[in-house]
Amino acid sequence: MDAEAFFYIIIFGFLGCLLIVPAFKLAGFLWGWLSSGLTHYGECQPKIGPALAARARGEYDVAIRLLNELTESHPGNSVGYIALMEIYSSDFKDYERVREVYGYGLLRVSDKYELKKLERAYKELTMDAPEKAKQ
Repeated sequence: MDAEAFFYIIIFGFLGCLLIVPAFKLAGFLWGWLSSGLTHYGECQPKIGPALAARARGEYDVAIRLLNELTESHPGNSVGYIALMEIYSSDFKDYERVREVYGYGLLRVSDKYELKKLERAYKELTMDAPEKAKQ
């Protein structure tokens, strides 16, 4: 092997070692980008923060209005119904309204996981309710 070939082997070997990590990172990025359409993550989660902040400030009418808008824009998600039930049970002790919101949620939520969350929340929120409100 002559000196010129040895020089090229050393230079290209050194450059190859420097570029191997960025090349794999680029390949990983491209694979992630190409395969991202293969995974379905469901619909986006509703933004419940403003309603919770209004409730924390004691602005219950604003919180209820925001949660009603949220349940209209995301009818299949149980988060809005659960938050409404929490307001009616914890802040107002209005278990009749809790039952109404629960029934409305049962009609609109179709995902099994979301229904389980809704049912569990209803049971927990009406645990301390008077017997006639639980019926």
